[in-house]
Amino acid sequence: MCSYATRAVYDSDFDLSGPENSVLAYLAFRANPEEGDYTAPLECWPSISTICKATKLGRSTVDRALRSLEQKGFIESQARYSNRRRTSSMYTLLFFDADDRAEAMRDRNQNRGFSY
Repeated sequence: MCSYATRAVYDSDFDLSGPENSVLAYLAFRANPEEGDYTAPLECWPSISTICKATKLGRSTVDRALRSLEQKGFIESQARYSNRRRTSSMYTLLFFDADDRAEAMRDRNQNRGFSY
């Protein structure tokens, strides 16, 4: 779970439709940051049906939102396979760079009483 990336989506002024914003926020929520590694990409791999269930959006709406987010440069998707069968896609979040992540982590840790 990546709370600072999710917060970045909600606090942003990205020019996104409601479904695009919901899907991007969910992908950010599901992203798996490497502890302490701000240069590692934020990635997740939920199925379309999982995204639909979490966002309360229909399959075609989620498909459109994912395509649009990829065309706009917010995410990159890559098909995943197991035993030659497609399982899900891996989504890499492209909107949140390493400098933004390092700053978000410093802010979060300072609010918790840590200093770096």
